Amino acid sequence: MNSNKNKHPNTLVIFGITGDLAKKKLLPALYHLISMSMLDTDTKIVGVTRQEIIASEFFSDLELCINEQDGL
Repeated sequence: MNSNKNKHPNTLVIFGITGDLAKKKLLPALYHLISMSMLDTDTKIVGVTRQEIIASEFFSDLELCINEQDGL
């Protein structure tokens, strides 16, 4: 589908990274794009939220939401 020469590094900013849309749709979609090597390895993903969160808790929640989408 996409060859490596068509990939370009970008910075993707997700506002509301802890919200429902991000957890149910955006982050699982990004996970699948990354797992299928459809994003450049230098692409940066920045999450913005108004909540105070601890990174380790966020990544634990992220793993759970991706596993739910995979049916695990």
